[in-house]
Amino acid sequence: MLEGLDTIDWASLTHAHGAATDVPGLLRSLLSEDRDVRMQACAELLGTIWHQGTLFPASAAAIPFLFELLAHSDAQVKGTAVTLIGEIATGEGILAYEIRTNGEETCRRILGKRGKSLEEELEQEAAWMDAIHRAVSPGLQHLLPYLSDREGLAPVVADTLGYFPEHASWLLPAIDAALASESEEHVRQVLADSKVRLITGLPPQEPKDATPAERARWIFAHCHNSFEDGCRVVELLLAGRDISRLSSDELLLLAQGYNWWSNQAQAFETAKVGLAREPHSTEWLALAGRYVRAAFINDLPRYLTECNACIAAGLGPTAFWHLLKADQFIRIATGERGLDSLFFLPYPMPHPELLRPAAEALEAALVAEPGLREQEAARGWVGDWNMRFAAVLRESAFRHLAQ
Repeated sequence: MLEGLDTIDWASLTHAHGAATDVPGLLRSLLSEDRDVRMQACAELLGTIWHQGTLFPASAAAIPFLFELLAHSDAQVKGTAVTLIGEIATGEGILAYEIRTNGEETCRRILGKRGKSLEEELEQEAAWMDAIHRAVSPGLQHLLPYLSDREGLAPVVADTLGYFPEHASWLLPAIDAALASESEEHVRQVLADSKVRLITGLPPQEPKDATPAERARWIFAHCHNSFEDGCRVVELLLAGRDISRLSSDELLLLAQGYNWWSNQAQAFETAKVGLAREPHSTEWLALAGRYVRAAFINDLPRYLTECNACIAAGLGPTAFWHLLKADQFIRIATGERGLDSLFFLPYPMPHPELLRPAAEALEAALVAEPGLREQEAARGWVGDWNMRFAAVLRESAFRHLAQ
C-alpha cells in the first residue's frame, strides 16, 4: 500500500511549512499500529497540507493516497482519511486567503519583492486547486457511507458533497436520504447548505438582517476558518455592548467564539459570567472546567489561583472547583498515562509528590458537600471518581476517599 508515494517529487511541492518532503512519511505513519504515532501524523498533516482552512500544492498530491487509505485500510485510519479529504476538498488556496485578509495590493507588493507577479501566482494556484477538485471528484462515492456516521464525520462529508455540482444528479438523492434520517440539527443544516450549493452553484449567504445571535450561529454552522470565524463572532456579539448586556444564549455563543479564536482565558471569563447567572448550570460548569484547563494547562499556580478565586466569589458549587484542582494535580502527577491501568500495573510517575495535594483537594470537595459522591449532577464533573483518581486511591492513606 502507498507504493506510489515515492514516484512523487515531494521536494518540488510545498505545504504550510515549506517543502513537502515530510508528507510521504506522515502518510505512511497513518498505517502504524501505534495509536499515538497515527494521531501525531494526522495532527501534522492537518497542520501542513491543510492549515487552518488553507491549501497548498502538496495538498493535491496527497489526495489519491488518502483515498487509497480509505479504500484499503482498517477502521482506525478511515476516519482520518475522510477528515483530511473533506477538509482539503473544501479548503481555500493560500494566496486567495492572503488576498482576502491582507488585500490585493499588499500581496502584490510582497510578491514583487520576491520577483513574482500576482497574476502568475494566482494562475498557478488555480491550477493546483483544480487538481484538488479533479482528484476528489472520482472518489466521492467512497465518502457517501459516512453521511450517516455517528462519530463526527457526517458534517465533513455533507459539506464536501456540496462542492461538486457536476455530480448533482446522484448527490442530491443521497443528501435527501440523509436529511430524511438525520436528527442532529447541525448536520441537517450542513446537508441543507450543500443542497443549495448543488442546485445553485453558489454558497449559502450569511443573513444580514438577523439578530447577532442568529448571525453568530450561522457563522459557526458555516465555518471557513475557525480562528477568523471566532474573532468575527466575538466582534459581532460585543459590538456596542458590554458583556453584562448579553443574553444567556449570546453568552454561550460568545464563549464558543473566544474558544474558536484560541482565546481560552476570555472564554473562561465568559463562562464565569454565565455561572454567576446560573450557578448550578450543567452546561456552564462543563464549559468553565474545559476553558480554565485550556487557558492555564501549563501554569499550575495560575490554574489553582483561578479555581480558588471562583470559590471565593461563590461561582458554582465549591466542590466543583476542588475537584477540578484534584483533577489537574492527578494529570500532572501521572502524566496522563493509562490511568485505568493503575489498578493493576504500577509504573513510575513523573510527579508522585502531587498525589497528596490531589487527595487534599478531594477531601476539601467532600467537606464542602458531604454527599458529593452520590450526587447525580456531580458525576460528569471529572468522570468516574475511582477511575479518575486511581493513582491516589491505591495509596493506603487515601483509600477512604474511594466511592
